[in-house]
Amino acid sequence: MYVPILKAKLGEKEGIAQLTEEVQDNILPLFEIPLDQVNNKDKKISPVTSHWKNREFFLDFSADCHADEFSLEDFFGKFDKINSKFAIPVFHLNYSNEVCERLRLKSENGYALRVTTNEVMDEDFKDVFGEFSKRTPIKDTFLIIDVGELKADTLNTSIFTAKGAIESIPQLAEFKNIVVSSCSFPKTFQGFDKHEFILINRLESVFYNRLSKQLSDLNIIHSDYCVNHCSDFEFVLGMQPSFNIRYTTKTEFLIYKGDTLKKAGLAFENVQDACEKLCSHQLYMGRDYSWGDSMINKIAFKEVDKGGSLTTWRAYGTNHHITFMVNQLANQSDS
Repeated sequence: MYVPILKAKLGEKEGIAQLTEEVQDNILPLFEIPLDQVNNKDKKISPVTSHWKNREFFLDFSADCHADEFSLEDFFGKFDKINSKFAIPVFHLNYSNEVCERLRLKSENGYALRVTTNEVMDEDFKDVFGEFSKRTPIKDTFLIIDVGELKADTLNTSIFTAKGAIESIPQLAEFKNIVVSSCSFPKTFQGFDKHEFILINRLESVFYNRLSKQLSDLNIIHSDYCVNHCSDFEFVLGMQPSFNIRYTTKTEFLIYKGDTLKKAGLAFENVQDACEKLCSHQLYMGRDYSWGDSMINKIAFKEVDKGGSLTTWRAYGTNHHITFMVNQLANQSDS
């Protein structure tokens, strides 16, 4: 099993909808509903079940339930629009008792508790966790531990911290499953050279493999943020969005930064040129690898006459990434 964390945007939902049945059978996605979608009463939320049909998924509203402007009824109104008999609600330690109780009543598939390593290492964690565990059956709960952003120069520290945090959690062996998520995708492409592919070290798999070896008595499930950064926003305020390609490989992210939309970054000739470069790159995995790869190949060889939008390109990147991760994890388990 693999847990991709998605922002529940249209491109990502289309990316998972186009996965093969075999790949879909091996993932349990976590959909994050951003704060602005929770608090903006005029913003419509399309159910993830329109793209992820008849399959379980984690449903996480990343909201601060203690904020003054937070509306409990608004929260559950939006939750009910997305909730289904396949949803596994995600709890946070800052959720009030009222929120937790109402979420428990809405779940048909158990629960998930999502915590950061910083929260686990906090001196009040055991007391807060104790209150949570009194009301929520741990045996029916997934534990999701979010390590956050990884850096190459502090990777050993991140592994050491995560190991210590996990081992300090009470009732660890009683959880239904333990999921560990991390992120090394860049927050912004600012400063990247344009019109060429750049390799960025992909640290999530290295982190997961080394942590798993150090916690060999636990069956840890791998999780990451696909081709997104773990923060809510990826662009610096004032930046113009650019056409880009996000392509996952064994040890790196292969990233292409094109022109901004105002400078015709999505014009077919510009997108086609980038796709042609990717298809000739030694790390390209071929048109039959995934739906995303197939679409890239069609654009490269002009089998279509449109280059797509930023949304469709997020779908291609997400689809390829999840396919790659399922294949990589399956190969590791077979070896």
